[in-house]
Amino acid sequence: ENGRWVKIKYDTPRVPPNKEYQKQQHHQTPVEKPDGCLEVYIGNLSWHVDEQTIRDTFQECGAIETIRFAEDRTTGEFKGFGHI
Repeated sequence: ENGRWVKIKYDTPRVPPNKEYQKQQHHQTPVEKPDGCLEVYIGNLSWHVDEQTIRDTFQECGAIETIRFAEDRTTGEFKGFGHI
């Protein structure tokens, strides 16, 4: 008698976007780096990435001198991004 009506909406399965749509949404035009800029930010990395994987991925871009993975100052845990 004193209750409320609750409307339940059931989730419908989503159709993943096709590959062409994904390319359009995530494509960014590379930006020329200013003279003296020697580092590139790399983000959204797997928690299990290693230096060799980074070197293999970016080998076409030129020689990689250093790879720095960001770590939490307190725990030392990898934060999922870095610089090459």
